Amino acid sequence: MLVKKLMATMTAVVALLGSDVEDDCNRPIPPGDAMGNAILVSVPVADRDGTDVVLFFDEAPSFGEPDGVADRVFRLQMASGMELQDHMVGARVSWTRTEIAVAGGSGEVLELTTAESSRSASSALVGYGLAHTTGWKVLLPTGQPTAREYSDLVALVVLAQEEECDSGGAGSEKCNKSCRGGTCSAKCDPGYYACCSCEPLSCGCVKESPSQ
Repeated sequence: MLVKKLMATMTAVVALLGSDVEDDCNRPIPPGDAMGNAILVSVPVADRDGTDVVLFFDEAPSFGEPDGVADRVFRLQMASGMELQDHMVGARVSWTRTEIAVAGGSGEVLELTTAESSRSASSALVGYGLAHTTGWKVLLPTGQPTAREYSDLVALVVLAQEEECDSGGAGSEKCNKSCRGGTCSAKCDPGYYACCSCEPLSCGCVKESPSQ
C-alpha cells in the first residue's frame, strides 16, 4: 500500500510539472562568472534576417593563465542585423540563463540579453534566444585575431547549427542537453521554441510556424 501511495504521489508531481521536469543528466548550466580572454563575433544567418552574436570565452584557472582554448561559447540570436568583431584580454564574464555581461579591462560592460529589464540599456545587445555551450574546445588566437581567424570562428558557428531536437522542440521555451564531451542550454522568447542536439552539439531557438 505504501508503494502504491508513493507511486501515485510521484505521478501527480510529474503531471503537475509537465515538460519542465529536468533529469539529472540534462540540467541547465548554472550561473557563474570568471576571468579570461573573450572574442566576440557576429554571424549573419543565411535563411533569415538577423544575426547571431557569438562569444568565445577562454576561462582562466584560479591560479594561472588562459590556455588558448574556448571553455564556453555563448550565442545570442538577434532579429536585426549588425557587425561585430572584438577581442578582450583579461575580461570578466558573468552569465545567467537570460543574460551575459562582459566587462573589459577599461571598465566598459557589454550585455548579451533576452531579459526585459535590460532592453533599454544602451550597452545591451538584445535578442530572442540565448544559448550557452561547453565542450567545443575551440582553439583561439593568442593575440588580436586576424580577419582570417575571425572568419574561421564564424565558419565553426555556421557548421554547428542545430538540425534535429534531441531536447526541446515545438512548444518548449528552454532546453538542456548533456552529450559526450559537452553540455548546452538555451532559453527562448515567446514565438520561438528551444532546440538542443548532440550531433552537432548545439542549442538555439527556432521560429514557431503558424501551425505549431
